Amino acid sequence: MAPRANKIRLSKGGNSAGKVRFWKPTVAESREGIIVQAKIPGDIQRIVDFKRKRMLDMGLHLQPFIILIGKDFTNIQKAYVRIDSVSYELPSLLKALDLLFKIYLVFNLQYPLECENFCYLIQWGLYEIRTKSDEQIPFVFNTLNQMKREDKKMQLS
Repeated sequence: MAPRANKIRLSKGGNSAGKVRFWKPTVAESREGIIVQAKIPGDIQRIVDFKRKRMLDMGLHLQPFIILIGKDFTNIQKAYVRIDSVSYELPSLLKALDLLFKIYLVFNLQYPLECENFCYLIQWGLYEIRTKSDEQIPFVFNTLNQMKREDKKMQLS
């Protein structure tokens, strides 16, 4: 799913003290908002440090995310959910994704801004959970409605 259509207004601070800054995440940044890949376990700390510094530079907080270990996404050896400085190993990407979304929902955490659309699509479409604190994103509503219409068409065929 594409990143937010609008630019994200970042908080004041970071490297440009006092200035209001905007960020329009790329597709790659959106993808890496909740899932990053490391080729070997030794890359994990470097990836976490880079991600944490990047968020800090923009005045944002590092939110929980998934780290996959493997040479590519088709050869995943391990999956972790990273929360602050702790990594929890899970048996698969699906289990890691499930735990990650449960953490976001139980602790009422804000989704990473760069992949907010994707996160709400999963929350509303897959888990069918709505909360009072949900951001109202028309693009996600439209996508879910289109998916439901396509599903009905397939069932009628």
